[in-house]
Amino acid sequence: MKRILCLIIAILLLSIFPVSASTAQNGETNQSTRAMNHLRPQFRQYTELYLSRFLHDGIRTHGESFLYDMITSEPIAIVYDLSSGGYAIFDVSTLSVSEFSESSLNPYVNVLKNKQIPYYCGAGNYYTKKGSGYTDLYSGIVIPMKQLLISTNEKSCSRTSILADPEAANSVLERKERLLAMSSSYVTGSLTRQLSTDWVNGKCGPTSIYNMLEFRGELMLYPTRTPIQHINYIASFTGSTVSLSSLTSGTNSYLSMAGSARRVSSCSYSFSRVTAEINANRPITLGTSAFAGTDGHVTTIHGYVRTLDDHYVLYVNDSHGNNDVAYSYDVTPPSHFADHVYFTN
Repeated sequence: MKRILCLIIAILLLSIFPVSASTAQNGETNQSTRAMNHLRPQFRQYTELYLSRFLHDGIRTHGESFLYDMITSEPIAIVYDLSSGGYAIFDVSTLSVSEFSESSLNPYVNVLKNKQIPYYCGAGNYYTKKGSGYTDLYSGIVIPMKQLLISTNEKSCSRTSILADPEAANSVLERKERLLAMSSSYVTGSLTRQLSTDWVNGKCGPTSIYNMLEFRGELMLYPTRTPIQHINYIASFTGSTVSLSSLTSGTNSYLSMAGSARRVSSCSYSFSRVTAEINANRPITLGTSAFAGTDGHVTTIHGYVRTLDDHYVLYVNDSHGNNDVAYSYDVTPPSHFADHVYFTN
């Protein structure tokens, strides 16, 4: 009887004080998680207000789940399912919506269904634990813990939390809500038509280059091939698991063999480069990774928004068949926004 009573008390305590990934593993109460729970209503309220501005009124959030930091195992973001069928991620380290989609499926849906721990390293970088490493949900590549700890970019995956001061966090959110409620002018741009939604799993780089070449009519080699065959053929030039240099040189090799005069080049992330390319009706890649830029995930930018209060939104094809995914940030681009491949002519 005493044992049953202790079990009931333990269950009640856990329901009052939810635990983080590290708490689940170590059995220790986590201060960040309690702060996250305290501020959850404010996070949800801000996210819905944000979506009403950048999508449309009437979208509601539900089914929220914590996402965790790979270095500290503390909760660092919240993913919401949307009433429209899409998802949004609120990043606690920046107190902002870091990505959203009106209709694309929550990227963690299978991880959550299987009751695995979801880890987040910024827009487009989704992981779960596997053995002594972390599995990239897009590519299936496992990153060993040793590589994670020695990575020169590990700080971009381990975020500084503002949750140590919940009152300050709430004050920041109130200020941002006031800015959202104010009318603000936009500078926008988009391609003249949608990108292809064809893709090959584990080949995000070749898929993104396929999107660029297809949009500009540069698929001259083997014109009767299917989109999937084209992507696999492009991968024979760029490699499947690409680096920025292999993606650039491989694309130029393809164009040269095709007899095309067009060429591509590369650069570090630049919003001015994004606007220049989109305004010229040319798609441009975005390499994002907590570890090594284009060595991570590659998407294709097809539109952008900039507000007068320096908020930025990039609309991307996520190389998984979805054109309505958006990555966003305030003022300073996140460190995992690494690089671009773009047409020079």
